[in-house]
Amino acid sequence: MKILHLNYYESQGGAAIAVQRIHNALLAKNIDSQIIISKKNSNNPKVIGPNSTFEEILNLLKISFQRKLNKFSSLKTDFSQSYNLIPSNILDKIKKNNPDILHLHWIGNEMISIKQLSKIKIPIVWTLHDMWPYCASEHYTHSDDYIYGYNKKNYYFIDFNYLAWKLKKKFLNNNINFVATSNWQKNNLSKSFLYKNNYNQLIPLPIDTNFWRPIDKKVSRNILEIKTEKVILFGGDDFVSRKWKGFESIKTILKEANKNKLLSDTTFIFFGDDKNFLNEAKNFEINFKYFKNIAPNSYDLKLLYSASDLLLVPSSLESFGQLALEAMSCGIPTVCFDKTGVVDIIDHLKTGYISKENSISDFINGINWCLDKKNSDFLFKNCINRTNEKFSSDKVAEMYIELYKKLI
Repeated sequence: MKILHLNYYESQGGAAIAVQRIHNALLAKNIDSQIIISKKNSNNPKVIGPNSTFEEILNLLKISFQRKLNKFSSLKTDFSQSYNLIPSNILDKIKKNNPDILHLHWIGNEMISIKQLSKIKIPIVWTLHDMWPYCASEHYTHSDDYIYGYNKKNYYFIDFNYLAWKLKKKFLNNNINFVATSNWQKNNLSKSFLYKNNYNQLIPLPIDTNFWRPIDKKVSRNILEIKTEKVILFGGDDFVSRKWKGFESIKTILKEANKNKLLSDTTFIFFGDDKNFLNEAKNFEINFKYFKNIAPNSYDLKLLYSASDLLLVPSSLESFGQLALEAMSCGIPTVCFDKTGVVDIIDHLKTGYISKENSISDFINGINWCLDKKNSDFLFKNCINRTNEKFSSDKVAEMYIELYKKLI
């Protein structure tokens, strides 16, 4: 069985991390797995990148062109957009590798045109890492246009957001086998205008439990020079700029918690590169540390989880929630709102706390409950057990292999 994955990035972003984890899980099961990417930064022979410098430059020009198209889109959004109008040489690469299954992931930035996707004759599996497959050009949205259909909304000669929708409607067919990583994604897809009748299976993202395992808490805190009794963690790349990540909720939570002196003897750790954070932090009245350059899949990130008592994920949009899974694998509970894909990871009052949607007071209740010392050993053990039982690389690989076999 030969599986060929398509993902734009090799290591940048959550989808790239997820693809590498799925790919490695399949290799461990002796499945022939390779990845085609458009931006390569390793010497991994299983990863197929651009054939030449010219192709690399062309890929950059496509992204520049795509950004210019945003001016002619009816959609004004903070979310990234991909139109996938320009043909590429991806079909030749697919043909050359001759896989049994083509496994799509995050294919934005003009990696392959929408029309080209319709020319692929082998079985297609598409794992949902955001909302783009069933939207027009946007990778996430708060709108319900993806349910009822898009209309042309501006007065330009061409509305490129609407054009992307029309092309998907015309060329993307019912032969795509979707994998939702969470019930949130599965429900979205099931009510989408484009794919409500498509095959739709739920398979979570995997995690390597041999790597993501806890480091002794005292050792972790000594290394990070943390001396407080409690430690709370929040972050991710662009965690301020990406408004849907919930930084405004964090600010409100901090303000309310300070009123009631709930954060005494507590260190708040922020992590991830965001140019706006230090300006925002000027008004904080809390004890905090900021770790800017924390690489994904790194010992440093594992150290942050292990030093913490709790991870906060107040996102309003989240396809899955790999940070919550990594934290759980290190024995750390998570508090989230009752929305998005993060809910599938947490077992309420066993591995964390699922707050009432948009309720800051209940979110704070969750923080207090998770930080209660009498719950700490209970939460730690449950987090480790749940990770092994539901999200291990071995279990997720088996689920994908079973799906592949049905399609060949």
